[in-house]
Amino acid sequence: APGSGGGGAAAPATAHFEADVASVLARLHPKFTRGARCERTGLAMGFAWRERRICIEADGPLRFLQPAGGGSPPVPDGRTLLKRRLLRAAGWKVACVPFFHWARCEDAPRDYVVRGGRERSLEEKKKVIRAALKLADPNGEALGTHAWR
Repeated sequence: APGSGGGGAAAPATAHFEADVASVLARLHPKFTRGARCERTGLAMGFAWRERRICIEADGPLRFLQPAGGGSPPVPDGRTLLKRRLLRAAGWKVACVPFFHWARCEDAPRDYVVRGGRERSLEEKKKVIRAALKLADPNGEALGTHAWR
């Protein structure tokens, strides 16, 4: 059903999810600002690095539809797909961080708490952001030679 997202209890609350992405992104690169607007479309972007024209969208459960049967992963809804297309048409590289990839980082086995789990979870979250950026900018043109921490 629209807006169901299939998130259930495993999906982080949207505000917490976005704040968590912001925290991890600040460690990766401080140039991204939260809540910027595209000057051409007026659309709000989750996080943007204007000089490089890269935006990162933290896509929460309400941006997805759950396919019938529940066996497949959620798919972006039409509004989300349109927003991505409009931002790309305005010259932005759009990286998407879906809530269900992020939630996997938080659903690590409980024994990780004993063995530095917070650091391990942070590293997993950094990997999710790096993977999204790589999909948005496969040739690294916008990212340049920046060394992602």
